[in-house]
Amino acid sequence: SAAKSGEAQDVDGEELAGRGVREQGKFDTVLMNPPFGTRCKGIDMLFLLTGVCLARRAVYSMHKTSTREHIAKKAAQWHVGLQVIAELNFDVPAMYDFHRKDNVVIQVDLIRLQLPPDGIPPSALQGLVTLSREIESNQE
Repeated sequence: SAAKSGEAQDVDGEELAGRGVREQGKFDTVLMNPPFGTRCKGIDMLFLLTGVCLARRAVYSMHKTSTREHIAKKAAQWHVGLQVIAELNFDVPAMYDFHRKDNVVIQVDLIRLQLPPDGIPPSALQGLVTLSREIESNQE
């Protein structure tokens, strides 16, 4: 099946970014568990930034602990606050054909991105469009 082969992970970056722009600030809080970005470089940041654009106050998300510094740099670029709420062990069973092990435990951070009181920073919206284009060009 498509889900088993991993095809279900295909994401239209421009559509995702478009939704973030069209529906900006629509939700008080966004809670997400995005793809970790190992099969499609940057997709985790596209999901996170889309969440920032959709939220009015905060985004809660899980990311590999090894990417914490990168996420902190991006949060600073987007002018949003970052707080690591918890460090967790995330059990990932084999779900797709490309999974080589029956089970893998990944260290993840549960993070909170705090939007400024005056709303979505323009840098976040600009970054969303740029990032979606980069990901689309990498998938071609």
